[in-house]
Order: sequence, then C-alpha cells, then structure tokens
Amino acid sequence: MRALITRATGALSSTITSRLLSQGWHVQGVDVLASESTEPDWIYVADITMPGAWEGLLDGIDLVIHVVSSSRETGDVQAKWDTNVLGTQRLFEAARRAAVKRAVLVSNTNVLGPFVRDGADEDYLGSTGGNIFSEVLLAAEHRALQAAALGLPVTIVRPSDMYGPGVPLWTTRVLDLLAVKQFKLPHGGKGMVRPTYITDVADGVITAATHDNGSGGIFNLVGPQALSTEAFFRPYARLAGVKLEKHARFVGRPLAATVGAMNKALGLPGELASDAMAFLTRPGTPSGERAAAVLDWQATITPEMGFAAIADWVRRGKPNVTLSRPLATPLPKPV
Repeated sequence: MRALITRATGALSSTITSRLLSQGWHVQGVDVLASESTEPDWIYVADITMPGAWEGLLDGIDLVIHVVSSSRETGDVQAKWDTNVLGTQRLFEAARRAAVKRAVLVSNTNVLGPFVRDGADEDYLGSTGGNIFSEVLLAAEHRALQAAALGLPVTIVRPSDMYGPGVPLWTTRVLDLLAVKQFKLPHGGKGMVRPTYITDVADGVITAATHDNGSGGIFNLVGPQALSTEAFFRPYARLAGVKLEKHARFVGRPLAATVGAMNKALGLPGELASDAMAFLTRPGTPSGERAAAVLDWQATITPEMGFAAIADWVRRGKPNVTLSRPLATPLPKPV
C-alpha cells in the first residue's frame, strides 16, 4: 500500500506518517517548505500550487492525504488562498488523473466559522462572518468536493483545535507568546474550545482514510472534552511561569493591536490578527458523533493527559518531533 502526504515536515503529517509506516505502508512526502539539501530522501520538495514533476509521484499511489495549512494569523490573504485552495485543486485534479484510490483532505473545524453553535455537526451552515480562515477552508473543501463529483473518492476530516508537542498554532505559538508576556485572551477567557491531541487526530485521519464507510464522508474529529479558553490556556501559563492575561471582551481593533504587538515581539509579520483571535471567542464547539457512529472512532487523550505530555516535552527542551527518516522504502522521485 502506498500513500502520499503533503506538508510532510509538519508535526501532524509526521505523526500520520509514523503510524502509516508502522502499519506497513510506503509513504512519499511532499512539502514546499522542505530543503532539498537537508530533508530525507522520502520528502520531495515541490510547490503543489504549480504544475510540475511532483505530479508523477501520484502514479501507483493508493492514498493521498492533503493537510491544509494551519490558521496562523501571520502571512497574507493571497498566500493563504493559494496554499490551501489552489493547492487542493491542483493536487486532487492530479490525483484523479492518476486514478488514486482514496484522497483525504485534512481541513479543520474552523470551517464552521467563529460563531459556531454548540453541538454543530458536519452539515451545520453557519456564517463565516467574513473570517478569512473559515472562508479559505470552505473554498478548499469545495475544491475537494468538485474532484469527488468528477470521480475521485474523497474524504474530508476536520480536526478541532489540535494541540500537542510541536503543534504550531495551539501549543508552540502559545508558549512563545507567553514567554514574551504578549498573550492575552479575549472575552474574559469565556470562549469555548474542543482540544484534540495530535495523536488522536492522526489516528482519526487514518481511520477515515481506510475505513470502508469513510469514502465520500465529512467527519469532525473532536477531543473528549470541551473547555473554556481560560481552562485550556491556564496550563500553558503555568508552564511558562506567567499570569494568564485576559481582555474583558472581544473588540476587533484592540485585539488586533495586541496580536500585532505579539508578532512584533517575535519578529513576525501579520495582517490577519483579529480574524485569528475570533476563534477564541466561540460560543460553542462542534459534535463528533458522526465519526463515532460511522467510523467507530473517538478521541482517547484527555486534556490532563495531553498537557502532561506537553509538560514533559517542554522539560526535555522541546525536541523536534518531525520524522527525520522513514521506516520503510520510499517511492522513487520523478525525473
């Protein structure tokens, strides 16, 4: 069995790859951010938003897993659109031409918008409120469904608030900002999150990709417990040895200014701050009942277990969690 996975140097893709390899899969990675001089042979450096030799990697592939970019507040709108929407379109078109047996789009529950009602399922049609992250994810899912309409077997999975060692948005970024005392929660820390540990997400992706009932489905992958943002971020503040600061309410410009200060402190550009902060004010969290009923999948890592693993990772100096080399023979690179 042969799989191709995008964003191969990322924490989630590395975790998925490790699990696939342990199950006997041969895995080919693709990543635009990888370096040809430093990355292992199993990762092919390519920009999938452009036609190229990378398309030849799809010949003989059984499974494509496409991990969209995380909802980070740095960068610009066009770059996010190209990476997530155009990249999905190009990859799934090429996968269809190569007669790939199954394609999985790893989106996330931010596609449901920042005003998601509690218990929203995969059919929920809420307003994006013009939020760029929700709209980009929605467009990427639409491109995947277009490929499905043309005959490519497609599954869409939506992890909720993924966290864990090496996870940029909900772990390493938070710790970095707390370290420079520039992290402040909006809405008094009363927004809701449904944290899902990275290994649970990886197992959910593989289950959806390989289950007989997974093809053609859309599945929310949610953690076992919903938390207020204050409850979720308090353990991070303890790890950083700082007080968790909160804004009394959500106000776009003041929060954008706050995140702008965060970015400046870390030397990062960013024009999307208030859109990113909106997800910290959500009134509810999505349901994972469909994945449980159809795929027999449920998350098993509780927040207590997840934060214990993060604390251990921090104590060990935050070692790199990405996969440095494969455990099985990689596919040949195209020439």
